[in-house]
Amino acid sequence: MKDAGLLKTRKEGTKIFYYFDPDMKSMNALIDVLHLAIEITKELPNRSGDE
Repeated sequence: MKDAGLLKTRKEGTKIFYYFDPDMKSMNALIDVLHLAIEITKELPNRSGDE
């Protein structure tokens, strides 16, 4: 998540604290991708065999 830009770090001594980036650009991009994935998935045929 850090590499994706969702998290930032702050080091205090030997501890590293992780927190969400307040800029939220990366988080909003992730949300947009997930919404798109939901819409694409809705259009896929049901192949579970539970019809």
